[in-house]
Amino acid sequence: MTRNKFAGQPCAYGCGRPSVGDDHVLARKFFVEDKRGNLPQVPACGECNGEKGALEGELMNVLAFAGRHADATENLSRQVAHRLMNKANARVARKLAAGRGRTWVKENGVLRQAMTVNVNWSKVELLCCFIARGLVWHYFDNLVLDAGCSVIAFSAIKGDADLLRRFRTGKAARRARGDVGQGTFSYWGVQAEDNPIVTAWEFSILGVRTVDGGDEPHNIGVLTGPREIAHRGVQKRELLKRWRKGTRLHG
Repeated sequence: MTRNKFAGQPCAYGCGRPSVGDDHVLARKFFVEDKRGNLPQVPACGECNGEKGALEGELMNVLAFAGRHADATENLSRQVAHRLMNKANARVARKLAAGRGRTWVKENGVLRQAMTVNVNWSKVELLCCFIARGLVWHYFDNLVLDAGCSVIAFSAIKGDADLLRRFRTGKAARRARGDVGQGTFSYWGVQAEDNPIVTAWEFSILGVRTVDGGDEPHNIGVLTGPREIAHRGVQKRELLKRWRKGTRLHG
């Protein structure tokens, strides 16, 4: 990060610390070089920038092996291959080599062999929580989701994918949508009408597929809302129920 107009503003990632500069919500190195323009930027403190950057540094290399987007081949052959030769990424390269395997997958109704790599999906979800916080700040009037807000990430497959579709088509105060790098990173988000910290998001990162996902991308959903929802053990569907009924959710 470099010092700029964001320095001193509250960190967009909700830690309560002042920012020391800007951070790209979507890390530039996920994209090939000619697709890195106009990425959303937010104020960030050094600690949050460092934690998010460590997740990005690992996942931009690992997830690329399962990427299905317009620049997937170029990204893997030019950028990822070059980065994995760097001594700084030796640990990631060893983990990739140790976890590599083969399996059969069905795509478009046809079985084919594919290489597999192991992914720590909890790290993907944690990164998506950072991204959701950043996009809330970027799209919704510089709103910071602070310690009073719960940010929950989950795999948007099967029943949870249906859940997100209902959020997407329901009433909303505002909506956000983006497709950066021809499918490298695409997303949508909605903000509830009666409480600005209640938002729902869905992210597709590199068009990644997983072994259990078949033809469909393995997307990540993120829901944000008052922390007491999580503390009371209220599940995602309860949040949707309240959203659809128009019940006010107070932070």
